[in-house]
Amino acid sequence: QLGELLYTHGGSNSNADNIGDAYGLDDVEGVARAVLEHYKQREHIARVLDDRAVTTCNTLLTIVDFLNCHRRGAYEEALEMIERTQLLPLGGDVSLASQHAERVRSLDDSITRNFSLILLAAMDTLSRLYAGLRESPFMDAVKQANLQTLRRKARSLMVFAGMIQFRMPSDTYAKLNRMDVFMN
Repeated sequence: QLGELLYTHGGSNSNADNIGDAYGLDDVEGVARAVLEHYKQREHIARVLDDRAVTTCNTLLTIVDFLNCHRRGAYEEALEMIERTQLLPLGGDVSLASQHAERVRSLDDSITRNFSLILLAAMDTLSRLYAGLRESPFMDAVKQANLQTLRRKARSLMVFAGMIQFRMPSDTYAKLNRMDVFMN
């Protein structure tokens, strides 16, 4: 249900600023967190749970946290959240994009059907961090290194987006490309 909520409400938004603005998101999120915690505290239940289902639920909750941080404008925190999922090749190494693309095939449908939303929010996060850093009045080696790191992450994300083997809305690639061009 958590994945479906992201898909139905987040996926219909055309503006990356409104990602995750959906009625009831906090309620579904709260129930999912409470159920996972309840199961964790009861070892006899935790032992029989499907590990894949628990991992999927935890990943979806981290994605919700990421989208909430993004929506609030906490872009550094949002980047940390999406990196924690290890869904996207954000290490800056383009060669890892194919490994991540291969891994996507084994993900639960509740995650993959939200992938365009995740990709757009991740690229928007990188783009906004880049813009904020670029507008900084200081010009030093650290700033240049950080700008370069953000560009590498964006490039890896673009390569990855081109490699994943499932359908996404056609405008997803155009939006990703516009944000990538802005950073170069």
